[in-house]
Amino acid sequence: MRDNDIDSYAANLNYTITNLASEYIPNKIVKIKPAEPSWINANIKQYIRKRKRAYRKARRTNTDFNWRKFKTLRNKTVALIRDAKRDFHDKIASKLTNGELSSKDWWTVLKTFISPQSKTAIPPLENNGSICTDENDKANILNNFFQSQSCQNNQNPVLPYILPSAVTNELNDIEFSRHEVEFILKSLPIGKASGPNNLSNRILRELSQEISSPFCDLFNLSINSGLVPSSYKEANVCPIYKKGDRSSASNYRPISLLNSESKLFERLVFKYLYNHLRDNNLLSALQSGFIPGDSTVNQLTYLYDTFCQALDSGKEVRAVFVTSAKLLTESGMMG
Repeated sequence: MRDNDIDSYAANLNYTITNLASEYIPNKIVKIKPAEPSWINANIKQYIRKRKRAYRKARRTNTDFNWRKFKTLRNKTVALIRDAKRDFHDKIASKLTNGELSSKDWWTVLKTFISPQSKTAIPPLENNGSICTDENDKANILNNFFQSQSCQNNQNPVLPYILPSAVTNELNDIEFSRHEVEFILKSLPIGKASGPNNLSNRILRELSQEISSPFCDLFNLSINSGLVPSSYKEANVCPIYKKGDRSSASNYRPISLLNSESKLFERLVFKYLYNHLRDNNLLSALQSGFIPGDSTVNQLTYLYDTFCQALDSGKEVRAVFVTSAKLLTESGMMG
């Protein structure tokens, strides 16, 4: 049933889908073991178990024979782990140098080598001269810092000026159809983590035909009223360390995991906006980010090739980096 209150409509739709999923989808609670290093195989696990049994027996009997047996198994296990780790790193290096990986796969493979899971914990953070070790305090410190970096003045915003001659047609309104919503629902990637409401892409994909109509009504209501459901602004925020002092909140950047419905709405709006900008030639040829078939990796490759050609021709290469005065002031480079 449709509700003209945008928040109530979105909440009722989510409540209905969640209840149906919990009632009709079998589920159970499983205990997930900590992830093992990628180079650990069944043979190494077997020798680790043998080593533990030999150590316990040597401790219990305290005989030279059992201690020699334990040391032999220990040395064998260490050698197996060392060889497996070397082979694993060699395979990664081979994948990174074969030139057949896409840019996304290349970075995924590289992260398995340079980003061990042991570095994901947030250390104690400094706040106003004091050190905070409590998890809630650290979360509040990071939250306050992230909020301070995203404050915007929405009072009387000024739209960018576009030459009238550059636009051949106007995008006056957007109206979604049920088939558009169903198509986007069916193309949602499975395996992505869910947002704060725990509604996964898998459920939305399986129910794409049934829920496309109510979602279409909700999205059109949001467009026509100029309001976005409050739940679509919620996100699970994960702080990612950048560089510098790990105890400073300013050295972390936030990664926000939105609800699946808000990303679905975003993809629908993006299609209309992108087609409008593309058809009116409003996108710069130098724009690489968020462009289908393009990426910032291509932009970096182009710059690198341009610089190399200039240097090979005996020319100078000069670059101008533009940053905001706020960042310069915070870093102490401006008085």
